[in-house]
Amino acid sequence: SLSKRILELERAAMELTGRLEAAQAGAAAARNGPDASAQPAESAPEPAAPAPAPAAADVDVVGQLEAAQAEAARLQVALENAVTAKAAVEERLAAVTAEASDAAACMGAESANLHARVEELSTSASAAAARVQQLEAALASVSAAT
Repeated sequence: SLSKRILELERAAMELTGRLEAAQAGAAAARNGPDASAQPAESAPEPAAPAPAPAAADVDVVGQLEAAQAEAARLQVALENAVTAKAAVEERLAAVTAEASDAAACMGAESANLHARVEELSTSASAAAARVQQLEAALASVSAAT
């Protein structure tokens, strides 16, 4: 169902966010080098050296980071589309439910009207049958008199 798909997309987005954060941490560690944590905090910063060419590990981490970002963006769009579709389905469901409720109310009113009309016709038919019996009795008495 749509809700299940949205949950799956949210889980995948969270997983990719975790992978993205791990890749960013790995890239930062690779840029800072293994000795970055060993330097004392109070030491004076060294003069800036020219940036070294990216190592293969850096390129790999950056590639993974970019791929994770692209996948996260794709999943975000899919999630937004699923949420929009779910809202549209819920809106249509509400409209159909309202239509069904209106139809049921109309059918109930029409049913009551039909029952009342059947009662009227039944009463009229009974009255007509009684009148026919009266006319037959009158005809029989006229026939007997002649």
